[in-house]
Amino acid sequence: MTDFTKQTKSISEKSIKRDWYLVDVKGKILGRVIRDVVNHLTGKNKVNYVSYLDSGDNVVVINASGVKLSGKKMETKIYTNYSGYPSGLRTVSIQKLFQTRPQEIITQDYLFFQVINTVTQISLRSKVNPPTGGQKLIWLKK
Repeated sequence: MTDFTKQTKSISEKSIKRDWYLVDVKGKILGRVIRDVVNHLTGKNKVNYVSYLDSGDNVVVINASGVKLSGKKMETKIYTNYSGYPSGLRTVSIQKLFQTRPQEIITQDYLFFQVINTVTQISLRSKVNPPTGGQKLIWLKK
């Protein structure tokens, strides 16, 4: 008698193909861009996504200083970091980060969205020269 049950074949680590994506965030809203970047970094945009394998792609983010914020976030949003020591709470406003280190805004929001046990690679650059090893960059347009 023939067995008509269907079996799902899972992917292996060797069969995962990683692409390099280039994201220009100039003039785009921060939260929406970060959502798309995290989906590509974790591999959730792929058909063969499984949670126990790192199937994510590599993403290069450029023009971080041109990102837009919606609402009154430019005046009210504050990033905090606590060292664990008494009076070790450090706060910095998003306006100050825009002036000094705009790529830190992308990094902080990426870490907020990132799944904890995911090993991914994000590259924040002012010039487009990622270490792709000869691979072509794919523009991520959304």
